[in-house]
Amino acid sequence: MFYVINAVKLKKGVRQEFLELLKSNALGASNEPGCISFDVVQDNADSEVIWFIETYKTEQDFEAHQETSHFKEWHPHFQRLTEGLVPNTAALGYPIYPPENGWS
Repeated sequence: MFYVINAVKLKKGVRQEFLELLKSNALGASNEPGCISFDVVQDNADSEVIWFIETYKTEQDFEAHQETSHFKEWHPHFQRLTEGLVPNTAALGYPIYPPENGWS
């Protein structure tokens, strides 16, 4: 499995528009054959911070996600509505626990 975890800071006053526009990308990603999960989480400490926790079978599946029409339609809105990634929140990588083959 390959994980993509990050948090974005929304610009003031765009939260509802951001979430509405995000829906088609989230639904599209969830239906991709290489996507295991695509979770969008509200930060409890700051309603302008949104976390993305994405799990793919492989890194190549994540790269394929970025080439889909739903991602390409969504990404300009992402750039327009966010201030960017929250510093020190971006992580790409493979799991340690549970191991790839699960708990034995």
